[in-house]
Amino acid sequence: MTLGRLLILLLGIGLLIGVILWPSSPEPEVSPKTPENVPALDQPTAAPVFVDITEKAGLDFVHRAGELEAFYFPAIMGGGCALLDINNDGLLDAYLINGNEQVGQPTETKTPTARNQLFQQVEPGRFVNVTEKSGLGDTGYGLGVAVGDINNDGFSDIYVTNVGADKLYLNRGDGTFRDVTESAGIENRHWAASASFVDFDRDGWLDLYVTNYVDYFPERTCPDSSGHLDFCGPQTFFSVSDKLFRNVTGDPTESTKSGTVRFRDVSVSSGIAAQAGAGLGVVCVDVNQDRWPDIYVA
Repeated sequence: MTLGRLLILLLGIGLLIGVILWPSSPEPEVSPKTPENVPALDQPTAAPVFVDITEKAGLDFVHRAGELEAFYFPAIMGGGCALLDINNDGLLDAYLINGNEQVGQPTETKTPTARNQLFQQVEPGRFVNVTEKSGLGDTGYGLGVAVGDINNDGFSDIYVTNVGADKLYLNRGDGTFRDVTESAGIENRHWAASASFVDFDRDGWLDLYVTNYVDYFPERTCPDSSGHLDFCGPQTFFSVSDKLFRNVTGDPTESTKSGTVRFRDVSVSSGIAAQAGAGLGVVCVDVNQDRWPDIYVA
């Protein structure tokens, strides 16, 4: 290699090393962009996502939890609610489940003032209390509510879970309901926490699953370590099994009158009665996609 070519080669290598080692200009910092039309919740001037319109809407309701100084166990629980269209006018109505002032005591000893309440939405955003007219003012210590059309007439019916006897209401279609608990064959006097309508046998008629909590009795007290009265826990009481009622209204083998809603307790034959537990919630869904509804209990 000649001296000239060697010098050219060394000069090229030097230029290449210089380009590699030369400090590059720092890239300008780019501030993250906020998506358009999304309110910044940390700014006090931003519009709130939700606005409290309870009073304006006419929803005047106070939940009663019994005599708190008595420390009755059910008093630690709140009540459920259901949004349903009771008269098929396209507007959702609100059914709110209440406790009462004497949880743990038979309702016959006093006349309870607290009761479940039904608010009908008469125009968008405005509700009217129609409890008295509807027949849904149950005074039991309520916890949960399930909604479903149990007689396939196109109107939503209601099941209420109580500490004690539950209630099943049939929608007449005119904004009023009829208590069909006894005539329909529903009997559950445990502390029922939740319920779900589900067509478990796929016969076209909604069946009923009821989740029971514990075998509660108010005479049991639970003082704390200092001897002061306190709330009991679920471990203080025996667990109970849930209930499964099959809707036999449309079963031709059942001796039911035409138009009469009827359920049969299949808790034992289905295997549900063999599994006791302190249940609080229930979800019915086809988890393995075999087209049969499965039941998950919390």
